Amino acid sequence: MSDDFKYWIHGVAVQVEYPQHCKSIRRAGWGTNIVQAQGTENWFHFAIPTPTRLDDDDVDQQGLYLRGRIDNKATIDLVTCHRGGEGRLKTWNVSLSAQDIDEYFDIPNQKCTKPLALCIHVKFDGPGEGEVVFHGAGGNFEEHT
Repeated sequence: MSDDFKYWIHGVAVQVEYPQHCKSIRRAGWGTNIVQAQGTENWFHFAIPTPTRLDDDDVDQQGLYLRGRIDNKATIDLVTCHRGGEGRLKTWNVSLSAQDIDEYFDIPNQKCTKPLALCIHVKFDGPGEGEVVFHGAGGNFEEHT
C-alpha cells in the first residue's frame, strides 16, 4: 500500500486577481473575507504546496480541496486547476452559493512534476454586495508505486 499525503494552504494566502473590483478584503486567523459589488466577478488563486518527491519516491497527484463559505449573493461558477507552465489541467463548471464549502476536485492521476494552482471564479450576482470567505485549499497526493 502506498502512502497518502495531504497538503494545505491557509485561506489568508489566497491571491485576488482583480483587487480593484473588491469592496473589501479582510485577512484574519480564519481566512480571507471578500466583499464585492453586485454585477462584478473575480478570480481567486491558491498556490497548492506540491510535492514531486517524498522519501526518495515519485509522487502522483490525485485531487484538490477547497474550504470556505459563500453567501446567497455570490456564486462560484468555475473552478480550474493549472499545472506550472502548462495552462489548465482541468476545469469544473459548478454552482456553489449560499453554503459552507467543503469540496473535493479530482484531477488526472499522474506523476506530479510541476506546481499546481487552484483557481476559483466568483460572480457577485446580488442583490447587493456579495461575500465569499476562503478558509483554505489543499491537494491530495500519493506515493508513486
